[in-house]
Amino acid sequence: MLDTLNDDEREAKLIARSWLVESLLLNPSSILDPPLRALLSLSTITNGHHHDYQHVYDTDAVAHSFEVLRSIVDCLLMGRPTIRPNLIGLLNSKPSAQIVASLVSLFSGDSKLTGGSIQITSMLPAENYLKVMVISTVAFMRGRVLDDSRVAEQSPGWIENALGSDSFGERHRVIAATASEFFSFLVSVLPASMPLSVQLTSSVSDIILGLLVRAIESNDVALQIHILDCLEAIIVTEGSSLAPPSAAPNTSPQTSSIEKSALFLPALLRGLAFSLSGASRRGRKGGYLGLRRRWIIFVQSVI
Repeated sequence: MLDTLNDDEREAKLIARSWLVESLLLNPSSILDPPLRALLSLSTITNGHHHDYQHVYDTDAVAHSFEVLRSIVDCLLMGRPTIRPNLIGLLNSKPSAQIVASLVSLFSGDSKLTGGSIQITSMLPAENYLKVMVISTVAFMRGRVLDDSRVAEQSPGWIENALGSDSFGERHRVIAATASEFFSFLVSVLPASMPLSVQLTSSVSDIILGLLVRAIESNDVALQIHILDCLEAIIVTEGSSLAPPSAAPNTSPQTSSIEKSALFLPALLRGLAFSLSGASRRGRKGGYLGLRRRWIIFVQSVI
């Protein structure tokens, strides 16, 4: 039924959306757990402070899960005005014991990691489904494939064969971009007036900035652009939330958690320098020029 939420046939789509709203009100876990279980599969666990994957995970199942979660949120944002508060209430509901156990299994080892790692333990425990979605998304943004052949040797043959002509590393880069897009979307639909929004974005700000620094260090142009979208979504949401209701129209917004972070200014300077120097490199000019334009737009949004 979840796959019918965006069906081309209007009648089937309306039936699916009506079913979704009623089902979520009765039992949120029955709807949210299946796609989240695919995102929190043990096959997606990473190793060490490089966050390198130990096994080839099912990229098709992960991509489908992100698509389903976005369809659920999209559906609840449409229609009656009362749906938006219901969405936040549902996402703020307590996750099932199985989902909590999966989070512990995947990320409890983060506390033992040394410098250079991007730890998710600071966001645990996850008190609600909204936080579970954010943690699951960030995990795919931080995961890396440093050695395709080594990962393939430790994975079941059927998964490797399912990749077709694409390498696992190539597939994962698409998933990382998909996860970044979902993160930006999820943050952008949060009501700016709710403390829940600021509490969530504040808890993940340093993690996203750490991912940006790593993307700069690894010369990952595409991921930098996606992460800048994530940062901008956080700043916009917090900027509106933190502004006092009585503030005059020309009053400057208060500083966001991104701008307060000790990682922000160094990341900003390194990113600008990287995009400016890279634009002159032979053979890669087009991509770096696009990155430079994105950095300039981002800087304008925070000034």
